[in-house]
Amino acid sequence: MGMNVIDITKLYTESNYCTYDPGFISTASCKSSITYIDDNQGILMHRRYDIRDLATSCSFLEVCYLLLNGSLPTQKQNENFAKEVSDHTILTEQLCNLLITSI
Repeated sequence: MGMNVIDITKLYTESNYCTYDPGFISTASCKSSITYIDDNQGILMHRRYDIRDLATSCSFLEVCYLLLNGSLPTQKQNENFAKEVSDHTILTEQLCNLLITSI
């Protein structure tokens, strides 16, 4: 039947503790529609795309869009997504002043 496992789904909400598992030695895997890993074959895929193809053919934001939405963006979708991300990266003058004075 396999290894014995412990369900820690409610660990944090019931105890205010988290788990720490360096190297994921004791972490079980699960099926994912986002990522596929076959370490024996050296395969890493995101949303059915080989990671090497994504790394050489896509921008960071295109891969982000893929992971969030399940498909690579069209040019228009990419432009809209880039603007949406950019709109959330603007620093206020107060924050800039705070960062400058803390240096």
